[in-house]
Amino acid sequence: MPRRTAADAAATRRRILDAARATFAGGGYQAATLDGIAVQAGVTRGAVHHHFGDKHELFVEVFEQVEREINDAVVAAALAATPTGLEPFKAGCRALFELFARPDLRRIVLADAPAVLGLVAWYEIDRGLGLATIRAGLQALADDGALAREDTDALALVLYGALTEASLALGAGLTTVDEADIIETVERILRAFVPTAR
Repeated sequence: MPRRTAADAAATRRRILDAARATFAGGGYQAATLDGIAVQAGVTRGAVHHHFGDKHELFVEVFEQVEREINDAVVAAALAATPTGLEPFKAGCRALFELFARPDLRRIVLADAPAVLGLVAWYEIDRGLGLATIRAGLQALADDGALAREDTDALALVLYGALTEASLALGAGLTTVDEADIIETVERILRAFVPTAR
């Protein structure tokens, strides 16, 4: 039997992650089984255990992967926007809400992750990416002289909390407020701190 290489192991791990993500997105964490994920990935259950240990560990890996992808998409949208005034920040907000309109992302990030990981662990992972990204966006405004540097940390925390709650409410259908209204409100908040923004 030929020895497996690091590339083989990485490819197996990727197949398992892809299968797990599709399974968690489709039927949710509770309905997912390691046997089902193994079959979908074309590997043995032992291979799943070898790479990830158990279903919880596998879910955490999928959740962190999805969180990174969301964060990267938000950053990419902000960087692609017209680099004037608040446009990059608004573009990032729009991208965030568009992503959470997707049922697969809502299920993994907003429905299952808080229940599976617990609110504190879910928050720590989400905040680790989201808060840093919001702070970077506000820092860019401060670097342009459009926002007082001393406001960036407190404002980042407030906006992170507001956008997280808005994403949860929109994703769960718990509000009649739409994303355009939320983005407009975020813009008004920012303009209170950015008097020179256009």
